[in-house]
Amino acid sequence: METFKEKMIEDMIKILTDKEIDKISKKHILDMYCWILTERKASTNGENSKNAKYRGCTYWTKTAFENCYEFNNGKYEAKKGVTLKGLKHEHIVPRDVFKKYIKECIYNNQKPDKEKINKYFVGCVVTANEAEQLDKKDFKNKMPGNIAFKEISTENKWLRYKYNNIKTIYRIDWEFNKKWNVLKVEEINI
Repeated sequence: METFKEKMIEDMIKILTDKEIDKISKKHILDMYCWILTERKASTNGENSKNAKYRGCTYWTKTAFENCYEFNNGKYEAKKGVTLKGLKHEHIVPRDVFKKYIKECIYNNQKPDKEKINKYFVGCVVTANEAEQLDKKDFKNKMPGNIAFKEISTENKWLRYKYNNIKTIYRIDWEFNKKWNVLKVEEINI
């Protein structure tokens, strides 16, 4: 059974390879899909998708998460009076790197690697300061060493963060039950 994200990738490719759709429309569609693929999650029944731009996003920097959540009575709870203002939804692998990969796949009549996209074209919630920092080192639109999307791996997906001295990422398991609730937090040292 295809995941929500895999189905979205299939639909994106159908649209981008449709000769009836003009180039400008395809550019905007690809931009839109870049956000959909990292900001939406299917609900447990697989039919509805939920906004997961912030709450629901799998990866958060330690600073962003600890600014918003605290551990109380055996569970993580949103801090009282704290909003998501000042947070940014960032792409671990820049959108331009992903878009170039998709365009190369289409140009070469190849199927994009859905597993790789599921694994590495993901969002991470960061603070506004961290987002600014990530953009300053010339890595807003590219990976260090000009690593192409097809070369992304578990070992190098966090390179932009490492180069910017962001050392700890939280991998968060969420549950949606009228709102996003934190189930588990795993610390990843990069």
